[in-house]
Amino acid sequence: MNEVTTGNARELVKGLPDGSIDLILTDPIYSNLDDYYWLYTECRRLLKPTGNVLAFVNAKWYAVVSRIVMSDLPPLACVQTSGASPMNGRIIAKTYYLLWFGSGKLKGYMPDGYIGTSWSAANKHNFKWTKNPKYLKTTLAAFTEPFDVVLDMFCGGGSILAACKEMERNYIGIEMDQDTAEKARALLNSVNVLPLAAANTASSRLFEGWGDLPAVANQSESDLPA
Repeated sequence: MNEVTTGNARELVKGLPDGSIDLILTDPIYSNLDDYYWLYTECRRLLKPTGNVLAFVNAKWYAVVSRIVMSDLPPLACVQTSGASPMNGRIIAKTYYLLWFGSGKLKGYMPDGYIGTSWSAANKHNFKWTKNPKYLKTTLAAFTEPFDVVLDMFCGGGSILAACKEMERNYIGIEMDQDTAEKARALLNSVNVLPLAAANTASSRLFEGWGDLPAVANQSESDLPA
């Protein structure tokens, strides 16, 4: 608990008991379609009755993975813009696709549309925060409570685990590559627990559940939901 283990996730998770995990939040290699099927068919045994599996995927593989994994909950998208990505005088909207494989419900709220631009090139230096930290923490606030257990079996540089630490969620991280696992440990050593009041204050337009938001490739910030 609350550390990164180096090894093969498919073998290591066999040692975790059924019904022990509140949330699986992970970022697989998008073209490894079998990993998504494994998450859906085998890893759900790890979840508590209220638990969920959330797996990132990109626009290229979103439809393919959705067809392969016949989830009883539809995969949905949340839009997040980035002010650091202009093109032809416009702001490019960054779309995160999170496939939702769980059977539980939201405990909080997910933001609709714009959730901030607190992600700079410095945040990504040396594999730090390879996913937007504000997005990750907002997701944790929506699906978990403090001290819940979050599993990331493809933890990479540790962005998801670092968000868990800041939000006072217990975490289990697995990474196959030793050098990458060390970078995750270094990131975890650099972050501190945030005040609980810093939970979900990212958006003034909130809704319960996830809506069918557009998958946009070139959209100005003014075109996004208010």
